[in-house]
Order: sequence, then structure tokens, then C-alpha cells
Amino acid sequence: MTKRILFILILFLPLVSAAQLTETDTLPFGYRLTANGSWITGNVERLLLIGTADLYTVHEQWAFRTANTYQYGTIAKNLTENDLFSRNFFYLHPRQRFYPYLMAWVETNKRREIALRYQYGPGISWAALSKQDNQLKLSFTLTYESAEYSRNNFGNSRYDNDPFIETFRGTIRVYGQHRLLNNKLKFRYECWGQQSFEDRQNYRLHGEFALELPLTSMTSFRVGYNYNYESIVLEGIKKRDGFLLFGIAVANFK
Repeated sequence: MTKRILFILILFLPLVSAAQLTETDTLPFGYRLTANGSWITGNVERLLLIGTADLYTVHEQWAFRTANTYQYGTIAKNLTENDLFSRNFFYLHPRQRFYPYLMAWVETNKRREIALRYQYGPGISWAALSKQDNQLKLSFTLTYESAEYSRNNFGNSRYDNDPFIETFRGTIRVYGQHRLLNNKLKFRYECWGQQSFEDRQNYRLHGEFALELPLTSMTSFRVGYNYNYESIVLEGIKKRDGFLLFGIAVANFK
């Protein structure tokens, strides 16, 4: 219940802002809120809700972004998701083509039985495309990661007998958004891969893809697909997850 209250506060506090911002605009504040979900009834009852609050502040010499995602899900009224994933970035000279940053991620995952996982470290980003209708960014980050699991029997026996896993990782990330059909449709995606430097069998893949149809100047209908793969999981946990989602996006920029 506490997580839900915190998420609702994070989600709606930025609505007081009235500035406009994309990653290429000149105004200093912006937000993007998305609410997605699916509901199945009948022989199998399944509810899944995913909400994200993506907040920006951009200045000439520095910028900060925080993207906070909350997942809530049930199967036959049994709780399957109750998770928070917070991604935070502090950038220097963000209007340059190449610019450095610091990254800090914190997450929990009930479905994968991850009590707490965090990572932090420096990175560099390349703005390959920075146009109004097409944006593409590539980045590389070096992080230290610590993860605590709810038990210590893993699918890979190398990690058995200790619920903690610590490692250094390299992350390659691709982010893009493109306006299509004379701005009648928008395609967004964010993909990243994370590889442990200490164990080549320890890696993760993530992808988010969405098509958005503008409804008003601030609101869009969206269809999205999220994919996750983790090579190191607890025994009995599947490595892959995929979600097809429908929802609404609200942003104070076009």
C-alpha cells in the first residue's frame, strides 16, 4: 500500500508544471505520464497495470531526468506484481552532441523475487539525431550493481547459497522517437543490454516499443510492447517476460 501511495504522489505532482520540453527543446521543465494495462476475465483472471512518470529539467550546463515505473498485477486475485523501478540520470552539457552523465537505478520485482536491486555509475551519450521529428540517442554506461533475492537457489548453480549478487556491468542503450504520417502517429522505443564483466553468462535485455496516436495537444492513445530477459534467475522463474499493453500518455510537450 505504501508503494502505491508513493507512486500516485510521484505521478501527479508534476502536473503543476506548465512548461514544454522534449529532449531537444529549449524550455527547462517537462513531464510525460503513461498509464497502461490489460484485464482478462473468464477461465483465467489476469490484471496488469503499468504506470510511468518521466520528469525532466534541462539547463544549458546540466540536466536531470527521473523515470519511475510502477507495476501492479494479479492472477486469480493472487498478487503477482507490486514493483517500483526508478531510473535516474544527471547530465552535463546535455545540448552537446556527446555528453557525460551519472546513472542510478533502483528496482524491486516480486515476480522474479528480487527484494532490492540497485546500480550506479558514469556513462556517455551520443545524440545521433536531434531533430523535431526524429530523435535517436546511443549511450554506454559502466555501473556497479548489487542485487538481493528472496532466496538463494538459482537456475545457474554457480550462484547458489548466497541471495546477494554483486557485479560490474556495461550497458548499451538505444533511445528513439519518430513522428510518422505527417505527425499523425508517433513511434517510441528504448532498448538496452547489460553485460556483467565478471561472468559472460550474466546478462539482461530489455525493450520498450510503443505507437502513439495523438488525441489532443497533450494526450495520446498508445499501444505498447515490453520485453525483458534475464539470464540469471531463481530456480522455477522464467527468464523471459513479454507484455502487450494499451493505454494513455499525457505530456506537456508535443
